[in-house]
Parts: sequence; C-alpha cells; structure tokens
Amino acid sequence: IVQGIRAGENKDWTLTVDKKCRLDITRNQRPDIILENKQDKKVVICDIAIAWETVSNMERVRNHKIDKYERIADLFREKGYSVISSPVIVGSLGSWAPENEIATKALGLPKRYVGKMIPLIVSQTIEQSKNIFWKHVFGNKYTAAPLYLPHLKPKGTTWEYVKPDDEDDSESENEDDLFHSDSE
Repeated sequence: IVQGIRAGENKDWTLTVDKKCRLDITRNQRPDIILENKQDKKVVICDIAIAWETVSNMERVRNHKIDKYERIADLFREKGYSVISSPVIVGSLGSWAPENEIATKALGLPKRYVGKMIPLIVSQTIEQSKNIFWKHVFGNKYTAAPLYLPHLKPKGTTWEYVKPDDEDDSESENEDDLFHSDSE
C-alpha cells in the first residue's frame, strides 16, 4: 500500500507509517498510515487489519478501527483539517471488504496499482493463514512453504522432500498417515 501511495496522486503529501501521531502525545496509538496534506488541511488515517471471515465480524473490526483512532481524527479536526478515517480489512481466508475502496481512493492509490495490490494482499493473507493452520497441526515440525509466493522462500531451501535419517523405508507413505500420531 505504501508503494502505491508513493506512486499515486497523493505522493506529495506527508506519509507517516506505523508511528505515533504528532498531535497525540498522550497515547501510544500508532495507525499503520497517516497521510497528511498540511497546505490543503486534509488527512487520511488508515489501519490495516486481518479479521475472521464473516461479514458481521469484518464490519465489527472496521468500526473498531475507526473508533480506535477517533481521538487522532478529532485532534486534526480541531486544527481545521478535513479527515477521512478508513481502515483496510481483509478476511483471514482472503475476503476483500468492499468498503476498502474508500481507503484506496482516499490514499490516492492508482486504479492499476489497486488491481495488482488486491490479489497480492489476499494471497499473502491466505498463505499466512495456511501457515498458521499447519503450524498448529504439526507444531515445530512444520516449515512454511510459500507455494504461491516464491519470493518468500527461505535461502538454502530446495523444497525437495528429504527423508529424515530416522525414517524407515518400510513405513507407509500414505497421505492419511500425516494425520495420525505416532502413539496410535
């Protein structure tokens, strides 16, 4: 998103990423993005969140993010700024909230960039959700293998199956064996 802002129509605005707001010295709130135009007295506050995949929960998270940064928005309004506070909410299984368009427009992201950005963000979200799931199932035995995001491949990893030294050749290589523990 930050790359898109730097390439977009608001690239001359002041961009603050993951830092405390300069007007709010009493709290430790750090919105992901504050985009400020001091000359025109406009500001966009945007926080990015991954939410459980239900419409009602995604709406709840969106409202929570807006409420969370309302004090910062009010501080800018007191200084005469026009404020847009709009989070970007992505479902944990890849849903893209339609309200995210408010944020992408307010941030000045070029349409061509948004068209490329959405699949990337969604695929990264799905990839990380998959990794969390398998890490939960297999614990420390699981090593993330980003099949759809090869640029995340750890250095020195070939992605080839290497049989552990203690694995017996006579053991079954049935897929169902993956879901049974050694104690069964």
